[in-house]
Amino acid sequence: MTQEEKNNMVVQKWEELVCALSAAGYTTDPRKFREVVASIQTGCRPSKKKSGADCYYGNPGPKEKKAERKSTFDSTIKGSYTGVSKFQTWKEQEKHLEEKIKGVDRHYFDKFCRHTGILLESYYLSSDKIYDIVVPQVKKQFEDTSPKKDPRPSGTVNMTIIKKYGVKVF
Repeated sequence: MTQEEKNNMVVQKWEELVCALSAAGYTTDPRKFREVVASIQTGCRPSKKKSGADCYYGNPGPKEKKAERKSTFDSTIKGSYTGVSKFQTWKEQEKHLEEKIKGVDRHYFDKFCRHTGILLESYYLSSDKIYDIVVPQVKKQFEDTSPKKDPRPSGTVNMTIIKKYGVKVF
């Protein structure tokens, strides 16, 4: 197969993928593909909305629960909570974090192969556990008054925490 034939095949497969995603009602935004694929592979229903939960789990309908997804191509599974809005008081900050983190029931952490894009592993943790892990990190940054390039606080959930407290689903 020539390079031109390979290129044409890649474009054809890409168009087939985008059409299949669109026909199923999923996003065709390449930045969101991992969420869709990981959701399906872990038994969740990918969100069809641009905002809100990344996916849903449980029986469809009123009892269906919301979930957030974090993914990485790094060598270890992890997730970052970056770009968190910064508030004037810790009370406001804490309320915002509670709404943001506990606004979903589960937080999924997905690790993809950097070479193939294939999902390698996935875990979930409860929103309560994520809140207990991320809030102290954000509070420490909130109380640090030294100037920063990006003043927004952030938090990280590393592999050790994920494997200790998480439930492996893939």
